Amino acid sequence: IHVNTNSSAKIVGAKDVPVAQPSNPTTLSKSANGFVSPFADFENLSADLKKVANDLYEKDIIEGIQSENDIYLKPEDLVTRSQFVKILLKMLCIEPRPEAYKAYSPNEANGGFSDIKFKDPLDWFYPFIKESALRALIDGYRGETYQNNLHPFKPDNTINLAEASKIILSALQMQSIINIDKVQIGIPWYVNFVQ
Repeated sequence: IHVNTNSSAKIVGAKDVPVAQPSNPTTLSKSANGFVSPFADFENLSADLKKVANDLYEKDIIEGIQSENDIYLKPEDLVTRSQFVKILLKMLCIEPRPEAYKAYSPNEANGGFSDIKFKDPLDWFYPFIKESALRALIDGYRGETYQNNLHPFKPDNTINLAEASKIILSALQMQSIINIDKVQIGIPWYVNFVQ
């Protein structure tokens, strides 16, 4: 399913997932298996991970991490909350709408998050987090409230299983695959979402 910024959707096939623009040939590395990759640490990956990484890169779902003059996959690193949100939106073929690049209005997604600031230039994750909040996929740390009664999102924190499960379930509900309206917040909050 491809969801447009106007919330319309259409069924697409596996080969219809957007493909990234070709990389500069000087930044690509080629393995013995014939995979071409932009990742400087590509040769250190298992054959299975090379295939998955290549597929996700070609579909513009992952981009790697820029470090000095090279791009790395860094599969041993933990995923941050902001990285997870961006990857999920890209997997769902959701691009941030124009409003996602603007400041939150008081009526949008509870006014935004206390630690996600609208500034020039925008942080790379701002439109992805705002788009996810506008779609009610994320709502931040509800148990913490800061300035202007806003909750933090903590974009650089490592995402954990409970948080990832809740976001994925919300995405499945957004696509009318499941209904989690009757799932109640438990103690701890996530217990009913990970069962």
